[in-house]
Amino acid sequence: MRLLAIIILIMTTLQAFGQDNIEKALKLWEKGDFLQVNSITEKILQNDPDNEEARYLHMKLSFIQGKYDQSLEWFALLNESYTNYREAVDLAFETYLHLRDYKQACLVADKNNNSSSRYSLFQELKNRPFTVVADKTFIVPFLNDDQIPSLYWPGVNGTLNGIPVPIRFDTGADFLIIGKSIAEKYGVPLKYEDKGMHGTTKVTMWRAIADSLTFENGPAFLNVPVTIMESLGDYVIFGTSILEQFLTTVDYPNDRFIFTPGNKPELLAGHYLMLSSVQKTIPFFLWGDHYMIAKGSFAGRDSLNLFFDSGLIAMTEINGSLAQAPFTASRESLLEWGFDGSAMNQNAFYPTEYSIEIAGLSQPNTLVYYDNNLKKDRFFGGIRIDGLISHAWLKNYSWTIDFNKMEYSFDFLMSH
Repeated sequence: MRLLAIIILIMTTLQAFGQDNIEKALKLWEKGDFLQVNSITEKILQNDPDNEEARYLHMKLSFIQGKYDQSLEWFALLNESYTNYREAVDLAFETYLHLRDYKQACLVADKNNNSSSRYSLFQELKNRPFTVVADKTFIVPFLNDDQIPSLYWPGVNGTLNGIPVPIRFDTGADFLIIGKSIAEKYGVPLKYEDKGMHGTTKVTMWRAIADSLTFENGPAFLNVPVTIMESLGDYVIFGTSILEQFLTTVDYPNDRFIFTPGNKPELLAGHYLMLSSVQKTIPFFLWGDHYMIAKGSFAGRDSLNLFFDSGLIAMTEINGSLAQAPFTASRESLLEWGFDGSAMNQNAFYPTEYSIEIAGLSQPNTLVYYDNNLKKDRFFGGIRIDGLISHAWLKNYSWTIDFNKMEYSFDFLMSH
């Protein structure tokens, strides 16, 4: 009896240790301190190999680092009775989508009886898989038109279902986002209706598949997932899920994209040889299908979680000249950082003397945009987002996005 009591005491102590440390790990996850989260969960699993919370955190840690096979291995260890199992199923669905295994994605989603418009779309892709047609490195010039200069929102010339169209670039998007009028004009059906967010506004949208997409002098794509938004007008936008297929350099100073297929290792070294040998690098993390997050500093606050949203086009006039804001944050964060809340009953711009620093690269006198709809900080997968970095900051560099290394590189010599 005494031995049994000792065993029970040890087990209870270990469980309490594990729970206390899980709560600590979750707080660190919110802050984006992923190395510490990994360290804590490894210690928990050493004492309690069957701890479901620690397993699930490892699943999420693997996912945001692009280690998708490893993420699925952690998912396979979870019991269906686990409290957050349905949430884990949704993450496994996302994981299979990154692997472009649409059959397995839909099979795992069936565990949650998923009937969303997004699920319906990928059910269709099982028989019409998204395909990349690219076997070399492509140098694609920025779009040059009179509607919106590339100085404020770059893109490429291309075709949608064989019809010429300007295509804008936005890492705040997944595959392809188009306006309703464009869908009607270019033969993209309005198939799976849903509600979604355009910026901070809830809108009607549809999901469908475009037969083809091409970039002029660049790669081509077949069976491209499309989100159609009633509010988008006549724009066509490509995003992070397209970039994920490549080692991509967005060479703002030289008005061009460089795309090298990510599955062609013999070409990747040559891509890097096209860049300067002096690079500033920083790891990034990917949540969902397009939420790329990296660490940065603003207004003396270090280790902020910054969402890289290259398509944020927030513009105003200062001293008779157009100005574009490189940074936006919620009312919650701006008040915490000492901004005047008296103007926050409407959209507002704040000229500041603050700097944004990322990967050791600093830009002073940041113009901050405030969206009145964004009262509280965003959370992506439980990760608190402190602010958004836009094209207006990125345009000063040649920016390389490497999904194999999960690393950003900034070529600051090419920016001068």
